[in-house]
Amino acid sequence: MTMAPLPLLRIVFLKKPSLRRMSVSSIKAAQLWFTRLKHRANDMASLIAFSFSPFSSFNTQLIVRRRPNEVNNDDNVVLNIAQWPGSKVGSGGFVWDGARRLALHLEQHGDGCGANSHTKAIASRQLQSLSVLELGSGTGAAGLAAAALGARSVTITDQASFCFKRKPLSAESDSLLDLMRLNVCANDHLLETKPQVAEFLWGENSHMAKLPPLGDIITERHTEYNHYDIICGTDILLFVDATAALVKSLRHLSCPSTVVVIEHTDRSNCSVTYPSDLLKFFAAIQEDGLWSATVVRDEGRNITIRMVRRQTGDDTNSMRVRTSTCH
Repeated sequence: MTMAPLPLLRIVFLKKPSLRRMSVSSIKAAQLWFTRLKHRANDMASLIAFSFSPFSSFNTQLIVRRRPNEVNNDDNVVLNIAQWPGSKVGSGGFVWDGARRLALHLEQHGDGCGANSHTKAIASRQLQSLSVLELGSGTGAAGLAAAALGARSVTITDQASFCFKRKPLSAESDSLLDLMRLNVCANDHLLETKPQVAEFLWGENSHMAKLPPLGDIITERHTEYNHYDIICGTDILLFVDATAALVKSLRHLSCPSTVVVIEHTDRSNCSVTYPSDLLKFFAAIQEDGLWSATVVRDEGRNITIRMVRRQTGDDTNSMRVRTSTCH
C-alpha cells in the first residue's frame, strides 16, 4: 500500500462507516489498546530489572531456533548473554526486548518479511551467503543470533563510550566493546561463524574505513568502505541527535542489494501517530533519497522497518506502510 510521504497516521478510519465497520473499528481499537498496555508492562518490567541491578552483572539467555518451522526442533541454540550494569556501560549493557524481537525476525524471516493483508511475503536470501552488520549492538545479542543462524560474516559494533560523541574512555575503563567480546567468546562454540567486534561512531569516516574486512565474501566496492548485505539495529532511532550520522552510515556501508532491518520500540503515549523519533528518521531518509522504507510490522509498541535501495523509476516521495503484523 503506497501512501503519501511522511505517514503520520497508523490507523485510518472511514469518514462515514457503517455500524458494522464502527463495531469492527472499536474492537480493533480495544485490541490495540490492550496490546500497547501489555507492551508497556513488558517495557516497565525490563526497566525495573535494569534499574534494580545498577551495580551488579548478571546473565540472561537468548534461544535461537535454526529451523523455526519444524515442530520438533532439537537444533535450538541457547546463547548465554552477559549483561553489565548501567553504572558501568549505560543502557547498552542490557538485553532489551527489541534485541530479542530482532533476533526473532532474523530467525523467522531473515532479510525478508512475513505476509500481511496488504502484501505477499518477501522471502529471505540464504543467510549463509550474507554479511551482517549490527549497529548499536550493546551486548551483541542480535548479532550473535545472526551468527548462530549461519550468516557468513557478522560484525557487531557500538561506541566505546555510551554517550554519543563523548570523549573516549580511559584505557582502564571497560566498554560495550569489552562486553561484546566477552559474549562472543562465551558463545563461540555455538556459532556458525565468529562475529567481529568493532568500535563504530556513526558517520565518522575513519571508523567506517576501519571496520573489519569481510573475509572471503565478495562484495561490491566502489569506495574504501565495506558494503554489507544486511544492516540491522535495535532501538537505534531513539538517539535523535545521531539521526543524520546514522543515515550517512547507511548510505556509505550499503550497496544496491543491501537490506536494512530496524526493530523500534514506540515509547510515546499515542497509538494513532508514529513516535517523533521514527518520524524524524523517515524525514531524514526521504531527504537522503536513497531508500524505500516499509513498516513490515506495527503491533502495539513494536515496530519493524525494512528498507531497500530505491530502483530506477521508484517514486522518491512514497513510503509504504503496513498496519498489520508479520506472521
